[in-house]
Amino acid sequence: MSSASAEKPEKPKTNLVLLAVYFAAWYALNVGYNIANKQVLNVFPLYATVAAAQLLAAWIWLLPQWAVGIRSVPKPSPSNMAALQKISLLHGFGYLVTV
Repeated sequence: MSSASAEKPEKPKTNLVLLAVYFAAWYALNVGYNIANKQVLNVFPLYATVAAAQLLAAWIWLLPQWAVGIRSVPKPSPSNMAALQKISLLHGFGYLVTV
C-alpha cells in the first residue's frame, strides 16, 4: 500500500474566529443601518424616495471605481443572470418595502 493512498484528503481550513468577527461586524453594522434608517424615515417619511436615494448613492460610489479601474466591472454569464433574475427582483422589492 502506498503512503499517498493511505493519507486522508485535506479538509479546507476555516478560520472560525475570523468568520465570527465578520458575522459580528455585519450584524453590528446592520443594526446601525436600521437605526439610522428609522431616524431618517421618522423625519422624512417617503420610503420609496429614501430607498431610491440610497441606491443612487451606491451608484455614485461604484461608477467612478469601475471607470477608473479600482474595481472590475462584474460580467456575469447568461446562466448566472438567469439564476439571479428572480431573486434580485424579490430582493429589490423586499428592500423597497422594508426601507
